[in-house]
Amino acid sequence: MRAKHDASEGVTHRPRIDRRSAKIDQERSHSSPTRIPRAEILLEKGRAYETSRKASREAKALKEIEECTFSPQILTTSRRGSNVHDSLYQQALKLSQERARRQKASLD
Repeated sequence: MRAKHDASEGVTHRPRIDRRSAKIDQERSHSSPTRIPRAEILLEKGRAYETSRKASREAKALKEIEECTFSPQILTTSRRGSNVHDSLYQQALKLSQERARRQKASLD
């Protein structure tokens, strides 16, 4: 098993380049001390680019979250809920008693 996968392995497409581009590529590959194939160099640049884009997106998302100032304060029912229900019940009871009193007064 190989430690590193050859990127050009299994590639059937060989693009044609003009003489000038071929000469530039040859000069660059001969000046490189490691003599890494052009395909490997381009693949590595692509990986670095994608990593950079991902980091940039994550940083942008974090910045948006940090800039968010909305922070709702939610009241729980245990703190306020039972008092509200009791007061509404008492209010409805008073209205009902008053309505009954008015009906009785109008009948008399």
